[in-house]
Amino acid sequence: MTIENEEKRKKGHVLLRFRYVVVRSFFKMLRMVFQARKIHKNRDKYDELYRYRHVQKMVTYLRKNAKTTSVVTGEENLPSEGGYIMYANHQGKYDAIGLLSYHEKPCSVLIEIEHSHVFSTNEAVDLLDGIRIDQKRPRQQVKCLRQLGEEVRDKGRRFIVFPEGKWGKNKNTLQEFHDGCFYSAMIAKCPIVPVVLIDSWKSMNTNRIFGRVVTEIRYLKAIPYSEYENLTRQELCELVRSRIQSEMNRVLSERENATA
Repeated sequence: MTIENEEKRKKGHVLLRFRYVVVRSFFKMLRMVFQARKIHKNRDKYDELYRYRHVQKMVTYLRKNAKTTSVVTGEENLPSEGGYIMYANHQGKYDAIGLLSYHEKPCSVLIEIEHSHVFSTNEAVDLLDGIRIDQKRPRQQVKCLRQLGEEVRDKGRRFIVFPEGKWGKNKNTLQEFHDGCFYSAMIAKCPIVPVVLIDSWKSMNTNRIFGRVVTEIRYLKAIPYSEYENLTRQELCELVRSRIQSEMNRVLSERENATA
């Protein structure tokens, strides 16, 4: 079995609920996609907040059709001024939907280019002025990560980054973090907000079509530049991953104790 076929086999089982959400949402999403294209075409007439709120309408509609609610904690840890980068673990198709649904201030995403050019995602990324990164072109990756850092530093923008890159069958288990993603933070010299996603995979990555799902979004204490300015990129990567892992372990341990 080739690596490509193995990847297809691994992901084949997780599409049923997602496909159900897509079919159920199609006609209203079609209308919102046309609206998004109109807004993007005439973007000078609409400010960043207006464009962001339209994306929130799109993802919130998908979230509700997926019968998913996220409990958000730690919002006081989000910097009140200036730009920052949120580094979150990656569990599945709901991750960005959940974060964008509940993050009050306009933010954007770093997204793999192949995944960005699909129905509704393409339009959302356009309105968010998202950054599309090509994992097959190293030079383009460096350019994108530099662009992200400069936009956070110079324009005060906020971004969501998934340093694991891809999700698999990992559920509430962390995968390897790629330290290249932290190049942006070192350019921006901005606060880093570790984000812990728990049970996010249950929303769209199972074959269970019906039933409600509750996930958790936990914003951890922001890491200021003064705390990581002397670290290497790999050390910063390990620092963020360890904080996410520590909080994940604590929450899951409390669940086990509560059910024991």
